[in-house]
Amino acid sequence: MKNKITNKIKMYNTVSTVCAQYLSVWDQTPAFVEAHTSFTEKLSLLKEQALIQESAVTGVAKNKADTLDKVVALALVAGKTLSALALKIGDIELLGRNLHSKTEWFRGNAMLRVTRLNSLLADVNEHSASLSDFGLDQAFIDHLHAMVSSYSAMVQKPRLAILERKRATAAMDRVVSEIDALLTGQLDRIMEVFRAENPGFIAKYFDARHIVDFNGKRRDKGSSDDGHGFSNEGGYEE
Repeated sequence: MKNKITNKIKMYNTVSTVCAQYLSVWDQTPAFVEAHTSFTEKLSLLKEQALIQESAVTGVAKNKADTLDKVVALALVAGKTLSALALKIGDIELLGRNLHSKTEWFRGNAMLRVTRLNSLLADVNEHSASLSDFGLDQAFIDHLHAMVSSYSAMVQKPRLAILERKRATAAMDRVVSEIDALLTGQLDRIMEVFRAENPGFIAKYFDARHIVDFNGKRRDKGSSDDGHGFSNEGGYEE
């Protein structure tokens, strides 16, 4: 997740905490209640998308590598057994299709590997009756089928994970814009009605509206004032 988004979420959380501390001050002001409810809902959505973005690719590469190790181990056994059968019955084509070393199984792109695995499965299925004499029983064949299916599915996962992460990132950018507009256009402005009787709420709220960078430096949200106390990026200058 981008540092900018992380800092934004921290700021939103702080604003939410301050508002919760002063609930009794604003809970009878309908416009503030409505804006705060919308803010809370959008913040929850933003956190959900952040979680999706962070978890989208977590563990995918490791799981794929682990599954590849297991399916190659099975493929080597099946391939050598098929080659033994091929030599016994004089089937040169069957022999040629299944003479893949461990290095060859790991070399090349994933889709080529899936094609080879499916070819291996086809030969195993076709000669399953004969292979039982070589020690390849139905339990082994079923296990090989399951592992090839798992690996084939995992080959697609990194691409799907990247697409999911991109969708989450786009959704986060959209929600951040909506939250900033809500804060600037509603909550920041409505806060003025509480200034006379609740200066403490005002001070803490607008202090919370500043973004703190990872290095601990505080920076204002905007770089210029529009003449009404609001910066050009959604911040508020007291």
